Amino acid sequence: KNGKKESLSGSSFFTWFMVIALLGVWTSVAVVWFELVDYEEVLAKAKDFRYNLSEVLQGRMLEK
Repeated sequence: KNGKKESLSGSSFFTWFMVIALLGVWTSVAVVWFELVDYEEVLAKAKDFRYNLSEVLQGRMLEK
């Protein structure tokens, strides 16, 4: 009744607008990044890293 609800509603709308805008921007960045980067190579490196990390955690040192 004292006008605070209208102010809160306006700021809430702005907050949701900014959240949705940022989600849109980061989604666009992710799409462009996956188009530019060879993601199969990235996934292969990630799998290799995971296996090496699990061997290290099990106490097996990699011999080179």
